[in-house]
Amino acid sequence: MARKKIETIIQEKISPYILNERGKADISQLARQYPYELLLECIDIGVSSYFRYDKEGQLTRESAKTFLSKLGGIAYNKSRSPIDQEIYHLKNKGKRQFTYWNSSRADDLLHEYVDALRRYGWNESMILSDLRGESVRMMNNSLKIMEQKCYLEI
Repeated sequence: MARKKIETIIQEKISPYILNERGKADISQLARQYPYELLLECIDIGVSSYFRYDKEGQLTRESAKTFLSKLGGIAYNKSRSPIDQEIYHLKNKGKRQFTYWNSSRADDLLHEYVDALRRYGWNESMILSDLRGESVRMMNNSLKIMEQKCYLEI
């Protein structure tokens, strides 16, 4: 039943486009994998993140396709622990900010850092606060330093 509800909600969101058989099968798979409430949240995230409209205010076909292709990834990320979600967020931020970014090394370092904090008695709330605050501040400061060092003169 949840599968049909999710499919109906998505059909309404992507109108005037409709799901083909492959799209229905993918939605059915997501409905089996994830709770109904989580998928509702993911649909809202996907709509706000990926929907684009043309000059006439109509949803573009490409943005509807992008939304559908990203829905599973959104659900996967939302089903992860809050700390893992924040690590993923930091890695994406680093990837956007630094051309030399190494995601696998960053993943190792961030997980080692979180493990060290846990060994020192930090709880999940304290770790999340640090990742969202101090870690982001350090990344932003690193970017500013890089921007100051990387300049050209003509």
